[in-house]
Amino acid sequence: MGFLSKLKSSLTGSWADVTLDVAPAQRGETAAVTVNVSVKSETIRIKRVYVEFRCTEKVKILNHQTGKRDAEEREIVIDVRKSERLLNEEIVLAGAQELAAESHHHFEGELRIPAHLPASFEGRHASISWSAKASLDMKGNDPDSGWQNLEVR
Repeated sequence: MGFLSKLKSSLTGSWADVTLDVAPAQRGETAAVTVNVSVKSETIRIKRVYVEFRCTEKVKILNHQTGKRDAEEREIVIDVRKSERLLNEEIVLAGAQELAAESHHHFEGELRIPAHLPASFEGRHASISWSAKASLDMKGNDPDSGWQNLEVR
């Protein structure tokens, strides 16, 4: 691999393809996760394989009437958008190692779904969303699966 190709892979995280599989999830239980890694044409050294896991509450109210008036006596109407992270965890599935070029790997673990947090929900003005992302921690931009929405019951 030439210098420019190595630089591009380092900047974009394209050393490997990473996918994440998550079993059905329920509050108060664990959900099995599998991280699948397909290494491309160069052997890579990783510091760890990890999964980020989060629960987010969002509220969106459009054209909310505040009950106040401006200087010209027009009613003040605003859009309310709020977001709060209820859970933000990181689970390490494997430590430092070298992954050979053109190889495939599977790393398994579990996500603990706290019982006190709400299930997935999509309403008119509010939502609860759960998501996860698998990554390889390595020099340069970490290859990852991208954020994946989860259904938690």
